[in-house]
Amino acid sequence: MASLGPPGAAGHIILNASPGFQAGPRVTLGRRLGERHQIEFTWFDLSLWSDRGAVRDLHANDLASLGNLFSPFTDFGSPAVPFLDYNYLAQIEYRSELDNWELNLRQRLPMPPGPLAVSLLVGGRYMKIHERFYYRTDSYTPLTLASFNTVDVRAGNDLWGVQLGALFEFQVTYRSRITLDLKGGIFSNTANQGTIYTHSDPLLGQSTSRGFRAENVTAWAGEIALGLTYQITPRLTSQAGYHMLWVEGIALGSENFEDNVGTLVGGPANLRHDGYAVYHGPYIGLEFRL
Repeated sequence: MASLGPPGAAGHIILNASPGFQAGPRVTLGRRLGERHQIEFTWFDLSLWSDRGAVRDLHANDLASLGNLFSPFTDFGSPAVPFLDYNYLAQIEYRSELDNWELNLRQRLPMPPGPLAVSLLVGGRYMKIHERFYYRTDSYTPLTLASFNTVDVRAGNDLWGVQLGALFEFQVTYRSRITLDLKGGIFSNTANQGTIYTHSDPLLGQSTSRGFRAENVTAWAGEIALGLTYQITPRLTSQAGYHMLWVEGIALGSENFEDNVGTLVGGPANLRHDGYAVYHGPYIGLEFRL
């Protein structure tokens, strides 16, 4: 999101955001319906993952001022434009949240005697993925008058769909099992993005432009969890493993950042909904049977 001069040095990118871990709860409630069927409700939440970054440069520039940070508005100074480039400060902030609700019916398959148990799953799922991407640059004119640019992008996704899945359980010892849980589904996604662009300089003053666009698109999601369970008591079992969720066909905050100033000011707003996100990490938990 920023390069350090000379103008046009797009390869010298010095500002970006990197993901990190964010813990979240996951709860599943189930009830048996006979010997082979079970109904399950699952909810999990990543309330707010966020990251921010900033760079500052106070070296003299070609405008007899300070700052050689160039912006994506001009393809990093190709050519450089005053009040958009020659910045002394560039900063970004990224926020993302995920909420998930599921209602599934699971059926255990008849299997020959042995260590392997298999069950199939069908159900409905709703996911909400909302993101915010914020970008700001500040620059000085030769008279040390300040100018700035801000772009505030809010991207939203509401996904409704159906999914299929399978659970494989392999008995290792009397008390322990290896489990592999697979799910995949197709979703209708109401994707949208809203952008607020603010520009301020000593010549034109301050102006604010707003853009919004929404579309209904098709999205996909796949989920895999590999774990180890250990039965502590006849009713209490511990779980640990690794979980990954892949969602494709969504609007992301960073990908809906508009680097064309003409579009930011005059519109129409664009919507990029072909993004994907991967949520993954270790998990640990307990299972209690009534």
